[in-house]
Amino acid sequence: MARARERRAHLAPPPTPRDLRAATALWRDHDAAENDMVAIDAQMQVLQEEGSRLQRLRPGGNSQQIALRQQALSEAWRSVTSSRGRHPSAARCHPQLPQAQQQLRAEKEARDDCFKDVLARGQRLLDEERPSSAEIEERCRAAGGGWRWSS
Repeated sequence: MARARERRAHLAPPPTPRDLRAATALWRDHDAAENDMVAIDAQMQVLQEEGSRLQRLRPGGNSQQIALRQQALSEAWRSVTSSRGRHPSAARCHPQLPQAQQQLRAEKEARDDCFKDVLARGQRLLDEERPSSAEIEERCRAAGGGWRWSS
């Protein structure tokens, strides 16, 4: 039931991503949550079947305890899955996301030569061992890291 509470908390609508990195992270998180839900659903079925089997094998007081736990587990799972139904997928929540990704990719490709040039100039300055080498290296790292593309 703790996992059900945790999943329900994760189903809160995410904020609109502000850049490609955030959008990609949102997409990965959404896929991971969907995969978790499928796995948990399979576990729920196994637990319900096992609970029913134990009730048949151990009639009496234990059977009632098992039935109560199964009911609580079912209610918690229904609560999570009903939240899931209200939680829009990443694509529905942010329908402009694929278009924004394409635009950012095109912008990145259009400016790629410029960034390569900036990084090459930065490397030349670093090779000259300028007094501000630490700052140059930091800015080159930021420029290069900010435009790395992870598919």
